[in-house]
Amino acid sequence: MSSLPPREAVDWIAGRSPEVIIAQREEMIGRLESAAGEMRASGLQQSWLGTVDPLMMPVVESTNGYLMEQLLAAAGYCDVGAASLLRDGGLPFPRLFRVPPLRPCVGWQVHPSSASLTAVA
Repeated sequence: MSSLPPREAVDWIAGRSPEVIIAQREEMIGRLESAAGEMRASGLQQSWLGTVDPLMMPVVESTNGYLMEQLLAAAGYCDVGAASLLRDGGLPFPRLFRVPPLRPCVGWQVHPSSASLTAVA
């Protein structure tokens, strides 16, 4: 099964028995676990973590950011780079920067002159 838009996914679930849905879920989880194992074995996971601050490594060492990037891309998410927040972090203390409410797929740009954030389409 490939990825479906939300409405089609709901229709797919509504037309299947619980056993079929559970079997599909287990198959998908198995594929994800297999891909994660291959990425660990190949060094992709460790390579992705290469720039992590040593103090943060205990927090993120089990993170498979490379897999997360692949999943975001497969889902058609517009900001695949969001996975790097796990490795690189984000703005500290966002309330100090008066961050407006986040909207999906809108980037933020810091303007040094005002120390505020504005949405960038």
